[in-house]
Amino acid sequence: MKRKPKYSLFAGDFFRTPHFVKSLLNSFKDSKERGEVVANYPIYEFSTGDLKRAGKMLAQDIPYDADELVEVIRLFKISYNWRNSHAYPMHRVRHELMGNIRKNKKVGITSARMKRMKSIRRKLSGSTTKLHQMQDLCGCRAIMSTLDEMKVLVAMYYNGGTAHSVQWSKDYVEAPKTSGYRGHHLIIEFQAKPHEVQYDKRRVEIQIRTKLQHAWSTAIEAVGMVRKEELKSGEGCPRWLRLFALMSSEFAEEENCPIVPDTPTEARLRRAELIALGKELDAVKFLETLNQAVKYTESYVGKHSNYFLIQYDSVNKDIRVRGYSRVGSAADAYSGEESTRSGVNSVLVEVDKAENLREAYPNYFLDVQMFTDRLKDIVFSNVQTGQNVKRSFDLSWLKHFNK
Repeated sequence: MKRKPKYSLFAGDFFRTPHFVKSLLNSFKDSKERGEVVANYPIYEFSTGDLKRAGKMLAQDIPYDADELVEVIRLFKISYNWRNSHAYPMHRVRHELMGNIRKNKKVGITSARMKRMKSIRRKLSGSTTKLHQMQDLCGCRAIMSTLDEMKVLVAMYYNGGTAHSVQWSKDYVEAPKTSGYRGHHLIIEFQAKPHEVQYDKRRVEIQIRTKLQHAWSTAIEAVGMVRKEELKSGEGCPRWLRLFALMSSEFAEEENCPIVPDTPTEARLRRAELIALGKELDAVKFLETLNQAVKYTESYVGKHSNYFLIQYDSVNKDIRVRGYSRVGSAADAYSGEESTRSGVNSVLVEVDKAENLREAYPNYFLDVQMFTDRLKDIVFSNVQTGQNVKRSFDLSWLKHFNK
């Protein structure tokens, strides 16, 4: 009987076995993850005491005493470093979010962002939350086509769909905020592997929305940016706030969901109020002209950018987009811009490709077309509830990308 030859480490056939190929690929993958990828991300470099002192300062009015300037600068540096140290957990959580969408064979836009320092300070000054306790310094977002797809994605996080720990969850679809905000939020606590221990237990927020919910959210942010009012936080012109609450109820009804508290349950009354407000504010005209006078400037650092610094200058009507291939460089640029250009709204985001930027963050491009189309139907009494308004985004600003 002929003996079956054993595989030798140096035999050519060994290197063609499925086991070897799989082991080799996994080895390369682990090497990249443990070496190049993790090393590129910022780590926290200060003490817990330093972080608490920095958080206390951010919650107060910043002193302009020259004698304290050096300490103020140091505490801001600590604050930026703490926020930026959440970038790696944010990256991992977003990739898991993308994987969950693919497992269901669905299509969704995912993105991630670091919280603006201005927003961090506002939250600290308006609550008892401390900087080291904040759970949304970094956040991920998924935009799904339908409510059913959104619900399936949310359910995955309660059925083994995450390697991390779900610490908190809030369904703003079944219980909308009085402002009109709707969506589903999760707080994820990052569970680090041995080579990621420096990021263990960092918390990342996940926001999951439908396209309709996203259209409402970005419209209220864009109008707030232009009017320099925190409309999304319930601050600013009462008439605009009321218009957004009423429109959110229209969207909720279209998705067969509970409407916003303190808005008319009868559609006829709700739309009558919307028509009156729309004409009083000249809302359709205001929304339609938002992005007509804005100019764009794009620049990219590295051939394959996944991190983008988006800046909106309301004075000069200028939107600037800079792309980075390395997160460390992107985080440093973000911190630098925030500390030196107080009159400019900046946000650092992570997306798979530049083409997803505008769809994930239309508010920064003052793109409110979907919301405007729905409002226009109501104001001009041509309501077609349930009919989806489709629009392809103008991505001409990307024509020189990577050239």
